[in-house]
Amino acid sequence: MTSFQACTIIARNYWAHARVLASSIAEHHPDVRLKVLVIDATDDDLSAAARELFDVVHPDELGIERSEFLRMAGIYDVLELCTALKPWLLRALLKHDASPVLYFDPDIELFARVNEAAELAEARGVVLTPHTLESLPHDGYEPSELTLLGAGTYNLGFISVGRDSIPFLDWWSDHLRRDGLISKEEGMFVDQRWVDLAPSLFDVQILRDPGWNVAYWNLAQRPITRFGDRHEVAGRPLRFFHYSGFDPDRPRLSLFHSDNPRVRLDDEPLVSGLCERYAKRLINAGYRGYARLLYGFGQTSTGLTLDAPARRLYRRELIDAERTGAREPPNPFEDGARDDFESWLRDPVGGYGVTRYLQGIRTQRPDLQGEFRELDGETGRAFVEWAHEHGVKNGEVLPRLLGPEPVDGRSAEVGVNVAGYMRAESGMGESARLLVSALDAVGVPNSIVTYDNTSVRQQALLPAGGLTAPVHPIDLICVNADQLHHFLTDVEGFDAGRYRIAVWSWEVEKFPDWMARSADLVDEIWTCSAHAAHAIRDATTTPVHAVPHAISRIDARPLSRSELGLPKGFVFLFAFDFDSVLERKNPIATMEAFSRAFSGREDVHLVVKTVRGDAHPEDLDLLCAAAGAHRNVTVRDGYVTREEHQALVAACDAFVSLHRAEGFGLHLAEAMALAKPVVATGYSGNLDFMDESNSRLVPYELVPIPPGCDPYPTDARWAEPDVAAAAEAMREIVDDPALARTLGERAASDIARLHSPEVRGRLIVDLLGRVPSHPAPERNELAPPVEDDVLALDEVFEHVRSGPGVGAAKRWAGLSRLVRRNVSRLTRHATEHQQRIDLALTHEINHLASEIDEISDHRRSIEDLTGQVRDLNARLIREREHRRELEAKIRRLDPTLEPGAGGTDERSG
Repeated sequence: MTSFQACTIIARNYWAHARVLASSIAEHHPDVRLKVLVIDATDDDLSAAARELFDVVHPDELGIERSEFLRMAGIYDVLELCTALKPWLLRALLKHDASPVLYFDPDIELFARVNEAAELAEARGVVLTPHTLESLPHDGYEPSELTLLGAGTYNLGFISVGRDSIPFLDWWSDHLRRDGLISKEEGMFVDQRWVDLAPSLFDVQILRDPGWNVAYWNLAQRPITRFGDRHEVAGRPLRFFHYSGFDPDRPRLSLFHSDNPRVRLDDEPLVSGLCERYAKRLINAGYRGYARLLYGFGQTSTGLTLDAPARRLYRRELIDAERTGAREPPNPFEDGARDDFESWLRDPVGGYGVTRYLQGIRTQRPDLQGEFRELDGETGRAFVEWAHEHGVKNGEVLPRLLGPEPVDGRSAEVGVNVAGYMRAESGMGESARLLVSALDAVGVPNSIVTYDNTSVRQQALLPAGGLTAPVHPIDLICVNADQLHHFLTDVEGFDAGRYRIAVWSWEVEKFPDWMARSADLVDEIWTCSAHAAHAIRDATTTPVHAVPHAISRIDARPLSRSELGLPKGFVFLFAFDFDSVLERKNPIATMEAFSRAFSGREDVHLVVKTVRGDAHPEDLDLLCAAAGAHRNVTVRDGYVTREEHQALVAACDAFVSLHRAEGFGLHLAEAMALAKPVVATGYSGNLDFMDESNSRLVPYELVPIPPGCDPYPTDARWAEPDVAAAAEAMREIVDDPALARTLGERAASDIARLHSPEVRGRLIVDLLGRVPSHPAPERNELAPPVEDDVLALDEVFEHVRSGPGVGAAKRWAGLSRLVRRNVSRLTRHATEHQQRIDLALTHEINHLASEIDEISDHRRSIEDLTGQVRDLNARLIREREHRRELEAKIRRLDPTLEPGAGGTDERSG
């Protein structure tokens, strides 16, 4: 007679059920000790099992990584998780002991021996029992055949597997990692629907004996009789009865799961007696005490209950991240991520308090999508009102995950001080100006403070209202993490006890620790996209919110192509700032995709518009040399006014960007606002406003960031876009004018509806509404963020003498003659080697600068030291120029590129 193993899966509140099952197994198979996987087992459970008729199996014994188990615990509710782990448990037991394994649901009771299933499993590998062995009449009673179709052909409350079942278990477990839901509309019902496919894929034995797995769904066809002490079904022994969903406190109401059951308990006295007996056994086994135990993965350690919408949202975002290689959402149970999970759910994603959680609820419910067709404007407001009033009242929405109730932004009483590079013609300067436009759009009072410690041109028009003083109770400081300390040192009036919000931009998946230290200087952080928010949130405990840029309506001044110097034919435009790191912007890949798409054609052109080439002459030379290897590619460097830039975008036919990472992608959004079809890498911040319906997203793979791309860390990744796919997308845009027009029109519509200053303003009002009314606590002003240990000044000269060596970074920004105001430039775009030198100089110069204000009789000494700094700067610049070789850099960026004739180099400004 074949020996076997027996097992079941429970949460702790089903401990009594496991006791009764184990007792019934021991009655008929004294040599078999039940193995019980307790999915939320505690240490006390493991020790308590020694006093039981069963052994406890901990999830860590299944051969599944802890992080993966916690993902599944976040995706699934208790029933889904118990069923999803079934193949893991069966496989683990088979690997430990080759004898067949019989799985029983915990609400099963054995009435006879079950060796036959073990023998079949040893011979065939997998043994299944169907829900029914006969056709059911169409008479309106339940269960019907349609009910069984939804649940699956086989009931997986029982399964028997042998040594040959491993391929089946591997296949089954792979599908249950993410797709073991109770979701009949998606064709899923826990583990059962997948096994409908098993007989066509694997060698499966269907056990048709009517005495196996008798339950409410087949009781009409399998009446139970009794002969002496033996229960029978159609003349066969009753092997086990499945009390699915049975409640011992309501034994006559809970068994049949329907108001119109095919069989009633009053008509089945034998079954009624079995149920009364089973109820007593459960109660004697401690049912009432165990039933009160809370499910271990029902809520996070912060007390947040996980409802179905939160779990479904987590699952969807996790699957998207695994498919694309993007960052996973925070796990609700992973150490160190629990608070992040709740913050992630409460992140505002639209105006009037639409949180990610609320957006997820609407995505999962067609009725809400029909009633609230958009999440902006009045429909968005109505949706949030529904959530606060109806959703919470009816238990459909967790109030803890709601934003503030809708408010009229124009009645906002709290004003803000917006500080930043208001005149700078740069991304951070534009970020500050767009923030003011959003505040103005919803009537939030604001004052503007400009900061000019930057080397970029400062001729941008200031927002309406001009400059004032910081007079409001909240500060919005649009200065990145590496420069925040210098701003607070340089600008008066921002050291008071007001609530301080930093507005930062960031582009790659990891935010450096040395930058993250600046988070201790503020009360919260706003950043330009969900992508950037994930990165910064991982590096700090300071609250982080995604506040994407507002995109204003763009009325570009019409200029002809001849006035703009553009060629005839179809023109793709790409634009970037050399300060934004050439490797990240990846223009050479854009050129390569263009050449692949339009080799031999004279009617299509690529214009690469740049600024700050004068500050990065070797990068500009590199780019022009790369353009020279491609036909119809033009590089144009130099400042133009914002109006001229918008006219340039309006005059082109399409915009393209094969970036490796974007914090937001402002040029992309502005091109879309001007109804231009856009081809761009489908990764990072631009996904806040781009999707497959309004643009062409280029696939990619995530690759390590190479050295020399400061400030981006080499232990992070960014995208490597598929150049061939980009070429195909660009060809499609050119060859299908109707498609290009449709994409452009949809892009303009989406930007106007979903990303306008009014929409962003409502989001900002929501966030400001959460600011505590009490004054901000005093903060310890930190030293500037640094990446390495500080060198003594005498070590600096030796580092300058020896040089950076092979592989050192390539960027160095010029030092200003004004020591105190421009010392921040020492660290901009520096590499690890140069950063250490800059840092030492920075500390010494700050010390000297403070003494200038206090000790006037030491002026001559200070002037001598200042001269030393200038000499050092000149030597460093000369060394940089000697150390860099243009051809080596070209080969590193594109080994296939050969400098040659062709292309043009138009340098202006």
